[in-house]
Amino acid sequence: MSDDPDARLRGRWRGAGVGVAAAALLAIAAGGWARSGAFHDPCAHPEQQLEGVWDAGVAGQVRAAFLGTGRSHAQGTVTRVVALLDRYGADWAEMRGQVCVASRGGEPRREVLGLRDACLDRRRGQLQALTALLAEKPDVEVLDRAVAAAAGLAPIAYCADTEALAARVRPPEDPALRADRLETLHAAGKYREGLAFGELLLADTATTPYAPLRARVCSLALSPGWRRAWAPRTPTWASPSSASAS
Repeated sequence: MSDDPDARLRGRWRGAGVGVAAAALLAIAAGGWARSGAFHDPCAHPEQQLEGVWDAGVAGQVRAAFLGTGRSHAQGTVTRVVALLDRYGADWAEMRGQVCVASRGGEPRREVLGLRDACLDRRRGQLQALTALLAEKPDVEVLDRAVAAAAGLAPIAYCADTEALAARVRPPEDPALRADRLETLHAAGKYREGLAFGELLLADTATTPYAPLRARVCSLALSPGWRRAWAPRTPTWASPSSASAS
């Protein structure tokens, strides 16, 4: 083999060139994988899971509905409600991200993390029931109760109380989500609309082996606002004996 210094130098340059080319190819491939989603972090943007529940579009619909009432306090009310729901959504997203990261890390308490996830799903459902009502149409009754309804949403912090979550019997999911709608109507003072909805819900849950859900609906129906709405006729499903029997 020749001991030519120039040949050795040319060999080194060729080796360096191959290394640079390989690095460039790897960079191109990595960029392609990133664009294709291969490197997507499922825990990176939990706020995206609130799309259509509480986002800029929904906030705009709520603003339009409130201002559409023509009331002088509509602007102030929508400002307060948006601030409350923004904070609620941010708290939800923060905890969803924490639960996601913890479950990805292989922590042994998988069941507890599952309970926290289910709790957050319920909170998202409750938030959606409220925002759908707020954005539905201009409604003075809804406007006047909107701040109290937004402030009264079930706290996100409860979903971190693992002892309470583990001790609680979970309700059947579909009727429970519909009960969220009934509670939202109650919070917004939409008692007459809630009567028909509650009657259907109670009929559907008559055979549900989850007494707390039926009692929850009955207790709402026995609130002063609803009692005034259905007076003088008392629906059988909303009678005190029905609630106590549940």
